[in-house]
Amino acid sequence: LSALGPGGLSRDRAGYEVRDVHASHYGRICPIETPEGPNIGLISTLASYAKINQYGFIETPYRKVNNCVIDEHD
Repeated sequence: LSALGPGGLSRDRAGYEVRDVHASHYGRICPIETPEGPNIGLISTLASYAKINQYGFIETPYRKVNNCVIDEHD
């Protein structure tokens, strides 16, 4: 996944807030695997179980928890 390219950001103009990990990335984008140097935070990889759905959104699996018990039936 890249924030660079046509219609995206340039390395020179990308600030810290763009490169930082956001709470909405949890389970979708790996917060650890990113290159060092000028591309840090601009190129990312999907988290282990994340997938891209038919609409192009990144999804992450989850389980419902009822009364401290994981509900195995979806």
